[in-house]
Amino acid sequence: AAGVSYPRALEETEVKWSQVIDDNPDDYTNNPSQVLELGNYLYIVGGGNLYKLNPSDGFVVAKKSGVANGMNVFLASNGVDTLYVQDSGYDASYMPYYNAVKAFSTSDLKEKWVSSITESSYGNSPLSYADGVVYGDHSGKKNTFFALDAETGATKWTKDIASSASNSAPIVVGNAVIYGDAAGT
Repeated sequence: AAGVSYPRALEETEVKWSQVIDDNPDDYTNNPSQVLELGNYLYIVGGGNLYKLNPSDGFVVAKKSGVANGMNVFLASNGVDTLYVQDSGYDASYMPYYNAVKAFSTSDLKEKWVSSITESSYGNSPLSYADGVVYGDHSGKKNTFFALDAETGATKWTKDIASSASNSAPIVVGNAVIYGDAAGT
């Protein structure tokens, strides 16, 4: 953008603001998700809560509690009005359990839907959105790649895979979904 200056060296960098996501630094769910920018706001999940922040000062505009409870939380958006959230689903003893993908309205953080995938597993890779579909994987007892209808959360299709997608964000190119798996493929 015209007139925007980006820091190129440490000397040009300063902290403009910071925001505490949760007040218990020993809680493993404090690991914040990646930050998404959408519609002049920032969205982040940490401490199990979904936050909508003002990007100029970090002020919490809205907060939705109980959104996720895992160590790794993945966000995606349709670029307009919906956030998709999946977390790794680890409990305090680090045993995996199932966590559905959830959709939230960006305006008020109200839950729109919860996915219908029922495998006993946890999200292991970032979600991706393309053309009305949310893509991701569940790993655990069964490794499954999935496609969800972005409007309803209904499962469009699933595909059993040999190894989990392991932190590899899927990308849609033409009529193909491309991702890397934990086996290095």
